[in-house]
Amino acid sequence: MAVTRFRQDVSEGLSWRDVMSLSKRDARTFGARAVKHTAERESIPMSEKAQILLAAEPEEFRQLQFNGIRGFRLPSGVLDAPF
Repeated sequence: MAVTRFRQDVSEGLSWRDVMSLSKRDARTFGARAVKHTAERESIPMSEKAQILLAAEPEEFRQLQFNGIRGFRLPSGVLDAPF
């Protein structure tokens, strides 16, 4: 199961209608993110992953990586201070 999250502030100014009308692959090139349910015992529920993405700064939104039962991570250097 997956939900797609989109934020206009990370999409080069395109509207959500324009981006979400594209194929999944093309929508991802304009900033759409798939939020997937990947494991029975995920440390972060799918709804919380979506909330994390919506609350993140634009650069965090682009680079945030969810890791199943291990939670999530940002590549080093994305944040000045840890969460």
